[in-house]
Amino acid sequence: FFLVKWVCLGSVNPSNGIFVLSALLFYKLSMRIQQNARRAYYSTLLFIYNPASIHFSSFYTESLYFFLSTVVFLLSNQENDWLMIVPIAVATSLRSNSVLLVPFVLFPSILSHSTPRQRRTLFFWVKTGVKMAICVSPLILYLIVNAAAFWLVLLTLA
Repeated sequence: FFLVKWVCLGSVNPSNGIFVLSALLFYKLSMRIQQNARRAYYSTLLFIYNPASIHFSSFYTESLYFFLSTVVFLLSNQENDWLMIVPIAVATSLRSNSVLLVPFVLFPSILSHSTPRQRRTLFFWVKTGVKMAICVSPLILYLIVNAAAFWLVLLTLA
Protein backbone atom coordinates (compact mmCIF):
# COMPACT_ATOMS: atom_id res chain seq x y z
CA PHE A 1 0.00 0.00 0.00
CA PHE A 2 2.85 2.37 0.83
CA LEU A 3 4.39 1.91 -2.64
CA VAL A 4 1.06 2.46 -4.40
CA LYS A 5 0.59 5.69 -2.47
CA TRP A 6 3.98 7.02 -3.58
CA VAL A 7 3.42 5.98 -7.20
CA CYS A 8 0.15 7.91 -7.18
CA LEU A 9 1.73 10.95 -5.58
CA GLY A 10 4.80 10.88 -7.77
CA SER A 11 3.31 10.08 -11.15
CA VAL A 12 -0.45 10.15 -11.43
CA ASN A 13 -1.06 13.43 -9.58
CA PRO A 14 1.48 15.44 -11.61
CA SER A 15 0.08 13.88 -14.77
CA ASN A 16 -3.43 14.98 -13.79
CA GLY A 17 -2.18 18.47 -12.95
CA ILE A 18 -0.52 18.78 -16.35
CA PHE A 19 -3.74 17.49 -17.93
CA VAL A 20 -5.67 20.34 -16.31
CA LEU A 21 -3.07 22.86 -17.53
CA SER A 22 -3.28 21.28 -20.99
CA ALA A 23 -7.04 21.72 -21.01
CA LEU A 24 -6.66 25.40 -20.10
CA LEU A 25 -4.09 25.92 -22.85
CA PHE A 26 -6.29 24.00 -25.28
CA TYR A 27 -9.15 26.37 -24.46
CA LYS A 28 -6.87 29.35 -25.10
CA LEU A 29 -5.70 27.86 -28.41
CA SER A 30 -9.29 27.11 -29.41
CA MET A 31 -10.26 30.69 -28.62
CA ARG A 32 -7.43 31.93 -30.82
CA ILE A 33 -8.39 29.68 -33.72
CA GLN A 34 -12.20 29.72 -33.55
CA GLN A 35 -12.70 33.17 -31.96
CA ASN A 36 -15.89 31.91 -30.36
CA ALA A 37 -16.06 31.27 -26.61
CA ARG A 38 -18.88 28.75 -26.83
CA ARG A 39 -17.16 26.64 -29.48
CA ALA A 40 -13.88 26.79 -27.56
CA TYR A 41 -15.68 25.72 -24.38
CA TYR A 42 -17.35 22.73 -26.05
CA SER A 43 -14.14 21.78 -27.84
CA THR A 44 -12.36 21.72 -24.51
CA LEU A 45 -15.13 19.64 -22.96
CA LEU A 46 -14.83 17.13 -25.80
CA PHE A 47 -11.09 17.04 -25.23
CA ILE A 48 -11.53 16.40 -21.50
CA TYR A 49 -14.28 13.79 -21.76
CA ASN A 50 -13.05 11.78 -24.73
CA PRO A 51 -12.46 8.04 -24.24
CA ALA A 52 -8.72 8.40 -24.82
CA SER A 53 -8.31 10.83 -21.92
CA ILE A 54 -7.57 7.87 -19.65
CA HIS A 55 -4.02 8.12 -21.02
CA PHE A 56 -3.80 11.67 -19.70
CA SER A 57 -4.50 10.63 -16.12
CA SER A 58 -2.25 7.59 -15.93
CA PHE A 59 1.47 7.13 -15.39
CA TYR A 60 2.33 8.04 -18.97
CA THR A 61 3.91 10.97 -20.81
CA GLU A 62 0.83 11.75 -22.90
CA SER A 63 -0.34 14.72 -20.82
CA LEU A 64 3.09 16.36 -20.79
CA TYR A 65 3.48 15.72 -24.53
CA PHE A 66 0.11 17.31 -25.30
CA PHE A 67 0.91 20.23 -22.98
CA LEU A 68 4.20 20.89 -24.78
CA SER A 69 2.55 20.53 -28.20
CA THR A 70 -0.11 23.05 -27.22
CA VAL A 71 2.56 25.44 -25.95
CA VAL A 72 4.35 25.13 -29.29
CA PHE A 73 1.20 25.96 -31.23
CA LEU A 74 0.47 28.90 -28.94
CA LEU A 75 3.99 30.22 -29.49
CA SER A 76 3.84 29.75 -33.25
CA ASN A 77 2.52 33.27 -33.83
CA GLN A 78 5.35 34.93 -31.93
CA GLU A 79 8.03 36.90 -33.72
CA ASN A 80 10.79 35.02 -31.91
CA ASP A 81 10.62 31.42 -33.15
CA TRP A 82 13.52 30.45 -30.87
CA LEU A 83 10.93 30.21 -28.07
CA MET A 84 9.37 27.17 -29.74
CA ILE A 85 12.59 25.17 -29.77
CA VAL A 86 12.67 24.33 -26.06
CA PRO A 87 9.16 22.79 -25.89
CA ILE A 88 9.78 20.87 -29.13
CA ALA A 89 13.11 19.53 -27.82
CA VAL A 90 11.56 18.48 -24.51
CA ALA A 91 8.62 16.87 -26.36
CA THR A 92 11.09 15.05 -28.61
CA SER A 93 12.80 13.65 -25.54
CA LEU A 94 9.42 12.28 -24.43
CA ARG A 95 8.05 10.89 -27.68
CA SER A 96 9.72 10.22 -31.00
CA ASN A 97 6.75 11.43 -33.03
CA SER A 98 7.46 14.96 -31.79
CA VAL A 99 9.78 15.41 -34.74
CA LEU A 100 6.57 15.88 -36.72
CA LEU A 101 6.07 19.19 -34.88
CA VAL A 102 9.21 20.64 -36.41
CA PRO A 103 8.14 21.22 -40.03
CA PHE A 104 4.56 22.17 -39.21
CA VAL A 105 5.63 24.84 -36.76
CA LEU A 106 9.09 26.07 -37.69
CA PHE A 107 8.68 26.32 -41.47
CA PRO A 108 5.60 28.58 -41.43
CA SER A 109 7.09 30.77 -38.72
CA ILE A 110 10.37 31.02 -40.63
CA LEU A 111 8.60 31.90 -43.85
CA SER A 112 6.28 34.44 -42.26
CA HIS A 113 8.96 36.17 -40.15
CA SER A 114 11.55 36.59 -42.88
CA THR A 115 11.78 38.39 -46.17
CA PRO A 116 12.68 36.69 -49.46
CA ARG A 117 15.98 38.57 -49.38
CA GLN A 118 16.83 37.13 -45.95
CA ARG A 119 15.95 33.62 -47.13
CA ARG A 120 18.60 33.85 -49.86
CA THR A 121 21.45 34.17 -47.37
CA LEU A 122 23.54 31.29 -46.10
CA PHE A 123 23.28 32.59 -42.52
CA PHE A 124 19.49 32.22 -42.61
CA TRP A 125 19.66 28.57 -43.64
CA VAL A 126 22.44 27.76 -41.17
CA LYS A 127 20.34 29.34 -38.40
CA THR A 128 17.32 27.31 -39.53
CA GLY A 129 19.40 24.12 -39.58
CA VAL A 130 20.68 24.80 -36.07
CA LYS A 131 17.11 25.29 -34.84
CA MET A 132 16.02 22.00 -36.34
CA ALA A 133 19.09 20.18 -35.04
CA ILE A 134 18.35 21.41 -31.52
CA CYS A 135 14.75 20.23 -31.87
CA VAL A 136 15.66 16.69 -32.88
CA SER A 137 18.86 16.31 -30.85
CA PRO A 138 17.19 14.54 -27.87
CA LEU A 139 15.85 11.85 -30.19
CA ILE A 140 19.18 11.44 -31.98
CA LEU A 141 21.01 11.21 -28.66
CA TYR A 142 18.53 8.59 -27.44
CA LEU A 143 18.96 6.53 -30.62
CA ILE A 144 22.76 6.69 -30.41
CA VAL A 145 22.81 5.61 -26.76
CA ASN A 146 20.40 2.72 -27.43
CA ALA A 147 22.36 1.59 -30.49
CA ALA A 148 25.60 1.66 -28.51
CA ALA A 149 24.01 -0.32 -25.69
CA PHE A 150 22.63 -2.85 -28.17
CA TRP A 151 26.00 -3.40 -29.82
CA LEU A 152 27.76 -3.58 -26.45
CA VAL A 153 25.41 -6.34 -25.30
CA LEU A 154 25.69 -8.12 -28.64
CA LEU A 155 29.50 -8.03 -28.56
CA THR A 156 29.68 -9.30 -24.98
CA LEU A 157 27.46 -12.24 -25.86
CA ALA A 158 29.56 -13.22 -28.89
